[in-house]
Amino acid sequence: CFPAVALGMEPAERGIMKRKPRSSDAHIFSDGMGVNLLWQGAAIAVLTLISYAIGAQTAPAAGTTMAFLTLSVCEMLHAWNMRSLRGSVFTMEHRNPMLLGSVLLSFVLTALVLLVPALRGIFSLTALTGMQYLWGILLAAAIVPLVEIVKAILRDAKILALDEPTSSL
Repeated sequence: CFPAVALGMEPAERGIMKRKPRSSDAHIFSDGMGVNLLWQGAAIAVLTLISYAIGAQTAPAAGTTMAFLTLSVCEMLHAWNMRSLRGSVFTMEHRNPMLLGSVLLSFVLTALVLLVPALRGIFSLTALTGMQYLWGILLAAAIVPLVEIVKAILRDAKILALDEPTSSL
């Protein structure tokens, strides 16, 4: 929840005042937001299920723990993608120290839950091997390039032009 709150403190995107205004009839899911919500949510779900499947080969509890790791870290990293529906996270200025701090705090809290045996027990998780941690984190990190590739394709196709509303989605 911390990265979501920090996103609310994100400074406005550059050039936002040069865009055409949204219609007064527009809802929160217009201008491509609904489509992005669906496909990005599905991508996160698939990455989490893949992580579960890898861990479940060892034991169901390992699958659950890997899914928890992947989902948690994926959401932390995906917060960076959500800074802009259109712009690349790699070219945007980083002007939100609250986001960085909230992601770091979330990462520390997740690590505590995964590494402290008493906390692991409260959450019904199990210890993972180094390779399971690596797979879980790599799968979680895959959301960033995946979203960036789709943004680039849509920008190149002029579906998400940086200076126009995205009503063509």
